[in-house]
Order: sequence, then structure tokens, then C-alpha cells
Amino acid sequence: DNQDIVWYLQKYPNLKLSFNKNKDDIALFVRTETKVLIIQGKLLCLSKNIEKLKTEIIKQVTKNANGMLILSSIASYLQSLYSVRTNKAIRERLGRLPPKLEDLYLELYKKLTKTLADTDRKVTINAFS
Repeated sequence: DNQDIVWYLQKYPNLKLSFNKNKDDIALFVRTETKVLIIQGKLLCLSKNIEKLKTEIIKQVTKNANGMLILSSIASYLQSLYSVRTNKAIRERLGRLPPKLEDLYLELYKKLTKTLADTDRKVTINAFS
């Protein structure tokens, strides 16, 4: 997915890219963001087993980040869970999270352009263009 970056930077021999080095930062961000969303009542508000499901979300979202600390994509993964409320629906959604960032953006774009007011839709279209 990041071959263009690798190709461009290959001419710099002293620079070594390793996406595995971001795992701890990603895990910390996902844990923190998930906790905030739960406290705000945006995530798991109807769940009777918050801790177990929170752990599953953190594990799956961290795994799907593939070592890329792109905060917007991780936040988008978490945002995609807002619309599902039950434990079963959240687990189903976790199993269907797009593995590629482009797929996630496309999914969010389609959803947002269908549900927003005209002005908001135009802003969304401009942001994704």
C-alpha cells in the first residue's frame, strides 16, 4: 500500500522505513480514542459487556491499521462503528472493516454523500476530492 513512499525514499540509503515501529503508538491512540468515544456515549452505549467489546475493538482496529499511524484513517475506522449499536452488530462491523485505507474512505464518502444536507455534502465532496 505504501510502495510509492518506499520507491521515492529508496534513493536515501540512510533512511529506513519500518511500519512495525508504530505499533505501540497506534495501540495507544486506539485505546485512548476508544475510551473517549465510550465516555462520550458515541460507542458501546447499549452494550452490557463494554470491557470485552472494547478490547475486541481495540485489537481489531489496531490490527487493521497495518502499522500506519494515519490518525484520520484510524478515527474513520472507529467512526464507522458509531452507527451500529448492539454487540452483535459491532462484531459484524469489525469483521467487515475495509482492509485498505482507500476502501474505507470510499465507504465513508458514499455514506456521507447520501445522508448529509446539501452544503455539508459539498464540503464532504471537496474534502474527498
